[in-house]
Amino acid sequence: MLGYLIQLVLAILQFLYDKERKATYWTIIGLRSLGIWLEVWICNSLAQIVSFSETEPKIAQKYIERPVLFYRSDKQALNKFDLRYVILLKSVKQLEAYIHRNFYLRFANKTPSLDHLDDYETHFTVMNYQTGAELHHLRYEDFLPLWQKQNLENLWHKQEDKIFQML
Repeated sequence: MLGYLIQLVLAILQFLYDKERKATYWTIIGLRSLGIWLEVWICNSLAQIVSFSETEPKIAQKYIERPVLFYRSDKQALNKFDLRYVILLKSVKQLEAYIHRNFYLRFANKTPSLDHLDDYETHFTVMNYQTGAELHHLRYEDFLPLWQKQNLENLWHKQEDKIFQML
C-alpha cells in the first residue's frame, strides 16, 4: 500500500512539473541529529528524489523560488524570513491548542537568487548553525510596523489569520 501511495504522489508531482514546463527545485533533507538537519540536497529530478530515499527516510519539499521578502535596512536589501510561533497543545483527543502571537523571526543574510544554490546565507534563515554567520534578530513588536510600511495592501492581521487557519 505504501509503495502505491509513493508512486501516486510521484505521478502527481511529475504531472505538475510537466504542466508548468518550468524548472522546479526540490530540497531533500536527510539525516537529523539534535534538532538540526545534517544533509541537504537540491535537485530538480523526481528520479533523484526517489533514489535518495532508498537508503533511509527523507523529506522532500518544493523550494519556493519567489518567497515573500522583507526589506532589512541593515543590509539595504530584501531578504527571506520565517516566523516561529509557540503553540501549546492542550489536548489531542478533542483537539485544543493555543497560539502565542509573540512570534520569533529569522532572516537570511543575502538577497535570494537561484544563481548560487550552495550559498547558505542566501537560502536559509537559520544562522545559528553556520560558523561566522550573522544572526539578525528583530522583535515582533518592531517587525509589525515595518511590515505594514512595506506592505500597505497586506495588513498583518489578515496574514496572521491565514497562518492560523493553516493550523
